[in-house]
Amino acid sequence: MKNLKRAFLKIKKKCDNENEVNNKDTNKRNTGEPKSCCSGNSESNQNENENDDATIDINYNDISIQLTKEQLFDVLNSLKKVPPKENLIHLWNHTLGVNKKGLDDLIKDLLKYFPKNSISDRFALSEFKMTEDCYTKMWFDFMSDFGIATMNESEHTRSFYGLIERQPSIDDIRNYIFSFLEEYEQKYNELYEKCKSQIFSLKKTNKK
Repeated sequence: MKNLKRAFLKIKKKCDNENEVNNKDTNKRNTGEPKSCCSGNSESNQNENENDDATIDINYNDISIQLTKEQLFDVLNSLKKVPPKENLIHLWNHTLGVNKKGLDDLIKDLLKYFPKNSISDRFALSEFKMTEDCYTKMWFDFMSDFGIATMNESEHTRSFYGLIERQPSIDDIRNYIFSFLEEYEQKYNELYEKCKSQIFSLKKTNKK
């Protein structure tokens, strides 16, 4: 619970200045498609780069600088052969970073749908009441759901390490990473839409 509270305070602090959304933007978001945080297509991207022998000038071995999703895909699709294991581990670390960035962006966007100043920085289980603190409780419930959605990351990491021990092809590496990101993108977007719907429902209830 302490870690959850720290995560909440960190995200809320980043978003306090962006908590108010105008009606036009809200309607646009409400009727549009879920935001895509990690989409990629191994086969199409590979075909586009099949005859491109140019080396992508991206140092993915520098794990102190997180690659963007686009940079990660560029690197993966530029590879003509399987890199050394150490380099593959660096690529996987960037993959986890891309996945985290996608989730962070969705959570940050979700916070904008809450009424301004509706989430209290003070939080105690003993004070849970579906009255003035209902949005705070809802926010922590959302954070718990997203946390559960990420629980299998470590299992995917173990599977990736097992994969690189079996002399995989470069397509095996690409497909594993793309599949991982697509799986979590789907999970996150489903939760995002569910949470957004609950926020709108609570707003309607409070207006009655």
